[in-house]
Amino acid sequence: MARPALAATRAIDILNFITNQPGHEFTLSEFVQRLEINIASCHAILNTLTENGYLVRHPTHKTYTLGPALIAAGQAAQERHPAIGIARAEAAKLSAETNLEVVVSARLGKDMVGLAHYGKFDFSAPIIQVGQHVPLIPPLGAVFMAWSNSGQVEAWLKKSPRTVTKSERDKYHELLATIKNRGYAVYVENAVSIELGEAAREISFSNSSPRDRAMMTKLIGKLDIDAHYLVRPRSGKRYKVRLLSAPIFNRHGVVAYAIYLSGFGEELSTEEIQMYVKKLTACCRSVTVQSNGKWS
Repeated sequence: MARPALAATRAIDILNFITNQPGHEFTLSEFVQRLEINIASCHAILNTLTENGYLVRHPTHKTYTLGPALIAAGQAAQERHPAIGIARAEAAKLSAETNLEVVVSARLGKDMVGLAHYGKFDFSAPIIQVGQHVPLIPPLGAVFMAWSNSGQVEAWLKKSPRTVTKSERDKYHELLATIKNRGYAVYVENAVSIELGEAAREISFSNSSPRDRAMMTKLIGKLDIDAHYLVRPRSGKRYKVRLLSAPIFNRHGVVAYAIYLSGFGEELSTEEIQMYVKKLTACCRSVTVQSNGKWS
């Protein structure tokens, strides 16, 4: 495999970092500190990005922010990936109908990234924020992995921050089979998931910040599959549901996007869970069909 060009990787790190915090401006020293880039290299990359309109440098404060060239790039990307625009519209309608928080996310290589957010932000749930990168490592991202082949699932399990035991491996396979059969995933609240959500908001996690990524990965490693997902709900019992998620498929039948629903407040019965699941999966199926995706 060819080694990635360091300058290109650093440029992507800078754009990812600043995109994750669009309301802020950053100095050269802040990029160097947060992204752990050599100051000379960072300065050269910032100059190149600024000269080409991807960043704008404040003449007095010497800070950098997003540039207009990204608008054209974003528009072109949205035209190339119509499912994103359709998902945004459908997610907005779902939020208005349920009065809940709805987030659209995508799988991008080794990460999941937030694309759109609707409804009041729920501080009790670790919903991915727009522009935020979260590692696609167990137990996170099961809704993206449930339709993957065995080799892809094994590669995902190997990315776990801690060793996956045989018992846990069996549970993961059962979980993925359950999600694939149902067409959705149910996440329940627990102490670690609360801590993870709070940390994500505090550190404004970006794919490009090594320290933030290490902190997030360590917290993800504390998550227990049994406490994170609801696999066998019992009739008559109520659950503190943290999130519901369902997949959006591309034309190759691959899960490219997912929509998350949260902010339920009170505990939900199995019947109430099914009511929300019906709305969520209908939303995701609509996006898949409208974008010529192949529902698997």
